[in-house]
Amino acid sequence: MNSLLATLGLRSPKPHFISVEMNSAGPGADPWAFPDHRGRRVQRNELPDVVRHDSNRICLFGNRACPFAHRAWLALHEVNAAGAVEYLHIDLGVHKPAFYQAELNPYGTTPALWDCGRLVPDSMVVVEYLAAKYAPEAGLFGSTAEEKAMIRIILAKFEPAAFYVLCKCRDPTAIRSAKQKVDSLVAAMENFYASSNGPYVLGDRLSAAEIAIAPFLLRMIPALRYYKGYEVLTPKAHPRLSAMLESIQKRPSMKATTCDPDFFVDSLWKYAEGPDADPVPGVVSLTKSNPLTAVSLASVAGFAAGALVLRNRK
Repeated sequence: MNSLLATLGLRSPKPHFISVEMNSAGPGADPWAFPDHRGRRVQRNELPDVVRHDSNRICLFGNRACPFAHRAWLALHEVNAAGAVEYLHIDLGVHKPAFYQAELNPYGTTPALWDCGRLVPDSMVVVEYLAAKYAPEAGLFGSTAEEKAMIRIILAKFEPAAFYVLCKCRDPTAIRSAKQKVDSLVAAMENFYASSNGPYVLGDRLSAAEIAIAPFLLRMIPALRYYKGYEVLTPKAHPRLSAMLESIQKRPSMKATTCDPDFFVDSLWKYAEGPDADPVPGVVSLTKSNPLTAVSLASVAGFAAGALVLRNRK
């Protein structure tokens, strides 16, 4: 049914999951509201103990499906602070609890770090905060003036929005432009690594640049291949980025925080084919304001299915 609805240009209300994890989760499961053993779902009644000014708790609020949250989670392990900071799960999307934005993070996004009653929001701000507090000697943001400038330039030029534009695009006339923007973004990142003598932009030393980029590549490479038939990276065209991604996946910090690629594909269904996907030009979308009801949708789908059967019998 899902493939038939996609053929008709309509969104299916039910995702077609490919990961073993989500397929075994039962009906109604959502990757954005599906913590695993690594992150306990935060409870409303524990918030006062986190946000009060004299709190002694340090908590990182994240979501394993979110690449922005992954940046902070990865950095937490990279600076060896996983034992000092509690990692807590927040459901996102339609399942996001109202108390999160009202009481924990006014921006409503993950990650959010609470350090003894003080809020630190935004992914790379959290990364920099953790690095400064727990491992200033690591030089994640560079040690020399030249290194610091290079890291800042990469962080400024890496715009992950291009990935989402392509993932959401269902307009045949716009898909080429969307792919070109991702091509340009990846090519620009590849060029930054051209002068490095190691897998990372600082040689053998991991930097904030990799922490910023890798979580998106790990999600978008399998997702855009699955939904769009598009290759984000190839070793021939992008040898430097390919080497970086291969190297960072071997690090204990990444092994402790990443997920199966199929889970990432499932998490991006909502952008590629679900409620956050762009409409198909010239095709009526199934929305709350649309007069096309579930009954009429079933009729359309049934008619199309019958037509396919008759065609195959000829």
